[in-house]
Formats: sequence, structure tokens, C-alpha cells
Amino acid sequence: DDLSIPLQEDTVEYHVFLPGASQSQLEALAEESNAYLGKNFIRDYIWQDEPFKLRVSTVANHRLRPLDPQQAKNKKTDAPSEPNHLVGQTRFGDNIDDEWFIVFLLFELSKKFPNVCINVFDNDGQFLLIEAALALPEWLDVDTSTNRVWIHQGRLCIIPPSQQYIDRVESGGPVPPLPQVALDQAIQRISTDVKSCYAPSEVFSAIQKRMKGFPELAHANNTHWTMCTVPLKVARLLEADPSVVADAVRGFYHRDPISLMESVKMRFLGPHQPQVNMMVRFSRCMYAQLLRQEFYPPLVFGNRPTPSELARQRGGNDKQKIREYDAWLLGSKLAVGLEIAYSEERTKRLRRLASSFIESTPDSTVTPVYPFDQDEDWLNYKRQITELGYFQSQAEGTPLYRSLERKAKMKFLTSAETKMSTLLAQAGPEAVKHFETDDYTDQTYLCVKLDEILKRQTEETAQQLQARLKLFDDSSDAWLNISPAELDEIIATREGKDHAVREELKTSSQPRKQKKQKSTAGSDDESDAEEDGKVFDEMVRDMRKFMQGISGVEGVGDDSDDSLGPMDPKKFAELMKKTLGEEGIDVDGAMKDDEDNEDDDFYAMGSDDEEDEDEDADSEELSKESMRKLMKQMERELDSHGLRDEFERLDLNAATKPAPSKRPASSTSASKSSVPNADMSAMPDDAPIDLNLNLVKNFLESYGAQHGLAGPVSNILGDIRSSQKKK
Repeated sequence: DDLSIPLQEDTVEYHVFLPGASQSQLEALAEESNAYLGKNFIRDYIWQDEPFKLRVSTVANHRLRPLDPQQAKNKKTDAPSEPNHLVGQTRFGDNIDDEWFIVFLLFELSKKFPNVCINVFDNDGQFLLIEAALALPEWLDVDTSTNRVWIHQGRLCIIPPSQQYIDRVESGGPVPPLPQVALDQAIQRISTDVKSCYAPSEVFSAIQKRMKGFPELAHANNTHWTMCTVPLKVARLLEADPSVVADAVRGFYHRDPISLMESVKMRFLGPHQPQVNMMVRFSRCMYAQLLRQEFYPPLVFGNRPTPSELARQRGGNDKQKIREYDAWLLGSKLAVGLEIAYSEERTKRLRRLASSFIESTPDSTVTPVYPFDQDEDWLNYKRQITELGYFQSQAEGTPLYRSLERKAKMKFLTSAETKMSTLLAQAGPEAVKHFETDDYTDQTYLCVKLDEILKRQTEETAQQLQARLKLFDDSSDAWLNISPAELDEIIATREGKDHAVREELKTSSQPRKQKKQKSTAGSDDESDAEEDGKVFDEMVRDMRKFMQGISGVEGVGDDSDDSLGPMDPKKFAELMKKTLGEEGIDVDGAMKDDEDNEDDDFYAMGSDDEEDEDEDADSEELSKESMRKLMKQMERELDSHGLRDEFERLDLNAATKPAPSKRPASSTSASKSSVPNADMSAMPDDAPIDLNLNLVKNFLESYGAQHGLAGPVSNILGDIRSSQKKK
């Protein structure tokens, strides 16, 4: 009974407040709102997971989060933390259009009923502010938006702070935390002084742009028709209620190996049902989810040759046969998904019903106590599991014994559905109706809904149903494929770019070679080369500076804090040698002998004993010699793999050669005399490595390997850019 339960993933929650309304007025408002939106906008829309629905908020609505954190902290367990209002919660799953369709509905509802104040958010928080993030005022962020964002009279409203606070934020000086607005104060402000709370036009425009196209976008523009070959029972269900397709797609898309094995038995649909061809209406998201899943239908659906096998048999493509195969494959996916969804909902309902018979739950008030002591089947079952050691020699009444006994009773009752149904029927129709609705989603259990549909229908053969169903051409699925140019157009439109910028995006997608052919002036090439050289030097300089920064849990800092000072690599290596017992190692002259550090108290870690000093001197010579051998062995190993040839090297004779026209002579870059395109076989093996050129080359190769995604190089360059902006 916790009102602070967090929202599930991909779930939107909405609250509709009517100031001063009584319980009866709220009930009338809920009924009228659902009817108005259903008739004018929702109509036959197929929701991805859960439908939009408003209901009166009660203490029983425990999965709703309080809008005011302070109220949640001080809430009473027997009283709601919010005034009475209408609430709703919808899981939109993978179809983000469902969420924005709900936002559109709430704006339309606020126009129909101008006195209501509406708050909407999802598991990410105030997603309306996220959508308009680039246009938000400086003082507004996630931490300061509690109870400030509302929908009222068809407008987006944001309760502002005092003008003095806004001025302090804009001045850039220190700003105290913004006090949160209490829920009742927010509703009062919106109801009495709404004009002062209108969101900035840029923010409201961003929300309107996202809702553009609704409700047509939710209906005609989001519908895909295709032929499916389904079992007779599935065809009857889809004809009676087209929204059943959402349950079937969800069951198939989220299947697991265990549920898939159970579905093969087809306990609900029945195995080897006659097949029916029918046109099925999907949302585009559902069709894509079903189509893109690789699946091998169970044997109960028969076996059909694939289109490629048909082509080999007939010597060409038969479009009709290909369509029939695709329809059979999609139909088998729908049937398996519906079987899985039905089985899961049935198990959920049985477990809830069994729990009400076993222990004290809110459901136990409508069901009698199950007479376990009088049930011979239970007594025999308990005797058998006791003999098998199920209770682990625990004495009756101990906590572990009671826990194991409860699990055994749950298992027994869920497999004795007939006995529970008999007892439930004896409790009366109200008790039966109580367990037809999921108390968590406030929706009728799918298993109950499907059973009721089949009961209402008259028995009909597959031939009779097929003769009544009309077939037509499938919808085009060209929308599943998108070209790079179309993707650029969508991104540009999404970011609010104008036509000129979109044309520039198209032009920039041409190969660099074509753009070079259009440029004929040599001066332009020289200026481009000089600009490239500046970028090259700047990248090297920034990277060196970045590597000298101090790294911590917050990343690499950009401020020069010399309290710790830079680490001396020579001293660090020498300290490691002393710690590991290998002193006096000389690697390319980078280390000094211990004799040079005798006056350094920090490194005076040896013993004062003269015998120990003699032993150290002997071991020092041995260590030097062994390290030289080891280094030479490592170099030979690198040479055998050709790794030395992969490094770009400096041209030692470049000083006597004219500078390349494509590379500017830069005084800050040591790579000005490197020859990356030269024949490396002509370079001496001991030529110095061009560190700068290798750095930039590896950066560019790594960045290309990211393929436009996030990665180490883009993160480092972003940190460098952030540091430059701060300065």
C-alpha cells in the first residue's frame, strides 16, 4: 500500500484535477471524458500495450506516485496523499507514438473542460521539458520542475518563480535553491492566474511540433494491413476484437524458451486447427516487431517450403506463393503469441485467486477460506511430498515449514482450477466479477476476455468464415526501409532546420573527391592545406594538454591544480623497481643508477648494512644485463610481426627538401617533416617515430571505427572541447 511506487519502464502517468469537485462530480467527469475522447479521437485505435483510461483516484490506486515528495514523506497509510482527482497510467512499450497520442488527448481534454488542471509525466520524469530542452529558461531544470508543469485550457503552463530569482539566475551569480511548489498551491495558481504561467512560445512550439499530425498520425498514417493465415479460433477472435492483435504481438515479441515450449501444446487454441486467410490490421510498430523476428513455426502449423525453395522448384519467383508463405509465417507468429499471452494471463489470475484462499489479502474478503483439511486430494498430495522430504524435517509451525506449506498450497490450487471456480461461484456473482479484472492494470484479464468472445460467437466452420472475409492487397512496407538521404532529412526536420540547411546536408553527403574536382583555384587548395595544418597542430596540442590533466572519479580535470604536482616518470619507474626488487634498470637512458640518488632521502629505502650494499651492486649488474636481453628479445618479437613498420616515422632528410604543398610548415608540430605516403622500405629502421602524426592518425582511425556512435575518441574530444569552452 505504498503510494511512492516508481513507474515502470515505458509508462506514462497522467493526473486530471478539478478544483472543488466532489466524488460524484469526478465520477461523472471520468465517464464523460472517456466517452468524449473515445468517440472523437481514439475510436478504433490499437494501443501497443495498455489503453488510455481515466478513473477516479482512490486509496486503492497504490501504483500511482505522489506528485508532491513532501506529502509522500508525511503521508498517512490510510489516506491518499493527493486531493481526489482523475488518474490514469498507460504502458506504451516500444511505441513512443502512444505516449504522444496521450499528450494530444490531454490537451484536447483541457480544451473540452477548461476548469481542469492536468499533469503528465513518465518514468523519465517531465518528458515535456525534455522535448523542449533547447528552449527552456535558465532557471528551469528537472530538480526545479516539481508541480510546475501543467496543461490547462489547451496551453502548456509553467509556474515561474519570482522575477527577482529569475534576474539572479540570468546575472550568473550564486543562486539559492528554488523552493518547490506545493500541489494545492500549484493548482490554485493555475486556476486563478493562468496567463502569468503560460510557457514561453519557443517551449510550447516544440511541444506542438511533436504533436503535429495527430490524430491522423495515430490512425491512417500508422496502420498496416497484411494478409495472415491463422487458426480458425484466432480468426474468430481477431474479427470480433481487432485489438487482440496487440496481445498476440506482445506475447510473441517477449517470449522466452519456457513460454515457447508451453505454447507448442496449444492448450487454448487447440492443435491442428483449420486455417483461415484474413486481412489483419497492425500498427506499424507491431508489424515491424512481428516481421523482423526470426521464427521456425512448430509442427502443429504444418510445414511449407520457403520462397527460395519454391523459386528453385518452379524456376522463377511466384508472387502469389511468396505472399501465401509470408501470410502463413505471420499467422503462426500471431497464434503462438496469443497462446503465450493467454497462458500468462490465466496463470496470473489463478495465482491471485489461490492466494485469496490461502492467506489474508484484500481479495480474501470476497472469497471463503479453502477447506484444505476436508480435501482428500490435498491430504494425499501433502502426504506424498512429506515422504519425499519436501518439508526438510522441519517441525510443524516453524517459519520455514509454514513457508513451504504455503508454496505447496499455491501449487495445488493453481492446478485445481475447477475446485476454485466452484467455490468462487458459490461466493456469488460479485466475487466472480471481482476476479475478472486485474487489480493492478484495472483491465479485464485477457483470458477472461477471450473466453467471453468465444462464448458469444456462434460456431462457424473455416469455410463459412473464409467466405465471409474479404481479402485485398497488402499495404506497402516501403516505410521499413530508409535511405541515408531520407535519414538526414528526418534529422534535419526533427531539429527544426530550414530548407537551406537540409540542402547543405544533401550536398555534404557527396564524396570528397567530387567536391575537390569543382575547386580549380590553387590558392584555395593552399588555404585548405594551411587550415588542415592548423587543425592538426591544435589537435596534437590539446591532446598533450589533456594527457597532462589529473584524472579522478569526475573524469580528467581541466583546471591546473598543482597541489599534487605532475608525476615524474623516472622517479615512478625507479620506485617501482625498488619495490619489486629490481634496481638499476636502464631503459634507453631513462633511468639513472642508484649512485646518483644517494642523497635523495625519498629513495633511501635500502639497508645500511655494507654486506647488503655489495649484494645490491652485484644484483644491479645482473639486472641490467637481463633487462637489456629482455628488451632486445621484445624488439625481435615486434619485428617478426611487422609492427615496427606500422608507425609513421620522421624523414631525416626532410630538412634539405622543399616542404610539401599540402602540409604547412608549422613551428609547433614535430610532424612537419614526416612522410606518411612515402615508401617506408626506404626509411632507416632507426628513424625517429613521428609521435604527433601517429597520434592524429590513430585518433582518426579510431573515430572512423566508431561509425558515428559513442566511443573513447569522441568522449575525449568532447572533454577537450568542454574544457576550451569553460576557459
